Amino acid sequence: MKKWLSVFFALTLAFVLAACGTGNDKENAGDSGDKASKETKTLVVGASNVPHAEILEEAKPLLKEKGIDLKIETFQDYVLPNKSLASKELDANYFQHIPYLNAQNEEFGYGFVNAGGIHIEPIGVYSKKYKKLSDLPEGAHLIMSNSVADHGRLLSLLEKEGLIKLKDGIDKTKAEIKDVVENPKKLKFDANYEAALLPQIYNKGEGDAVLINSNYAIDAGLNPLKDSIAIEDKESPYVNVIAVRKGDENREEIKTLIEVLHSKEIQDFILEKYDGAVVPVSE
Repeated sequence: MKKWLSVFFALTLAFVLAACGTGNDKENAGDSGDKASKETKTLVVGASNVPHAEILEEAKPLLKEKGIDLKIETFQDYVLPNKSLASKELDANYFQHIPYLNAQNEEFGYGFVNAGGIHIEPIGVYSKKYKKLSDLPEGAHLIMSNSVADHGRLLSLLEKEGLIKLKDGIDKTKAEIKDVVENPKKLKFDANYEAALLPQIYNKGEGDAVLINSNYAIDAGLNPLKDSIAIEDKESPYVNVIAVRKGDENREEIKTLIEVLHSKEIQDFILEKYDGAVVPVSE
């Protein structure tokens, strides 16, 4: 009898231990599943220092809540961010407007796409010598970026202010200096400078007027609304976008990035931080 009781208790103990083991296995499997589902994904985005990187920094905690660890790589020029995106060092970049993106795709065959527009940076004309564009004398020396993709917006601004006239029927976002057909003041256009150098050129008092991209103006401590003698209005077609390799616009992380950058929190930050010098968009 004792022998049978010993066998009975041994079998019972084995059953209980097996049941406990199974429960623990299921619990551990559940924990692993939860950890996997909550695993943070890393997103690397290249950006200009101002305002792009600042806006992304503000978005970091919001993205963290959604399981995305945002890494920001800053650039000082308009060439390397696209090269880095093409070589897959970046998941996306945020520094360029749509006409520049189109021009880069055409020139280098990148095939990048616009994942979403985030803001507009109105471009401005700055002068140490004159208070308004109409004060510019005959033969005034205008210094501008050597980026042909920016020439259209600069020339369109001058045309709107009545200083020049562009050829009829052209796409003004692609306008070049050669498309100026009327120049009553015989303005001289000097387009031989990197965009990042324009604030330094302005501060040195070179030329009669300097046309500066707002990101570089702000980075140099200028206020585009107060310091410029002329500036684009909010109807500018030069929306700064999140650019990605074709197909990546459908990635969940990219969609989440756009969603956060279009959120009220970020749009309010842009309005308050830059006081109208950078205008948020939600398309």
